[in-house]
Amino acid sequence: VAGRPVWPAFYVAVARFGIPHRYFRSMIEGVSSDLEPRRIRTFDELYGYCYRVASVVGLVIVHIFGFESGEALELAEKCGIAFQLTNILRDVKEDAERGRVYLPEEDLNRFGIHPAALSGVDKPPRFDELMGFEAARAESYYQAAMPLVTLVARESRASLGTLIHI
Repeated sequence: VAGRPVWPAFYVAVARFGIPHRYFRSMIEGVSSDLEPRRIRTFDELYGYCYRVASVVGLVIVHIFGFESGEALELAEKCGIAFQLTNILRDVKEDAERGRVYLPEEDLNRFGIHPAALSGVDKPPRFDELMGFEAARAESYYQAAMPLVTLVARESRASLGTLIHI
């Protein structure tokens, strides 16, 4: 592994912090799914995607931050969902222009928005309502995840609290 110092460091970090390998497999699966244009039908589908690309990152980080209660893992998952929902809301137009619509079809239908309209010049009617609905969903995950700050090691709390508040 000469000339590639990242791999030994990665191996040591995974072993030192007891990070389950399944998180990395999920992460690879999630990132790989972004190689193709995508449509998501339901929030359950979106949740699975968010878990694979963001919650597993939170689960890895919480192992590094340190925790004692198993509840920290459940809350780290919710925190990752909140972060990824926020990323999706920030990039709706750009993603749609690339053939990726992460907002669930069930939500688009509820607000009468055709997926193709997301990449248009003008906002579709009821777009602000849709975004408010989705933002409220993300906010509910942030609120649910807030107790995580008190469950990680004391020296990591300020970092995690800052990430969540930003």
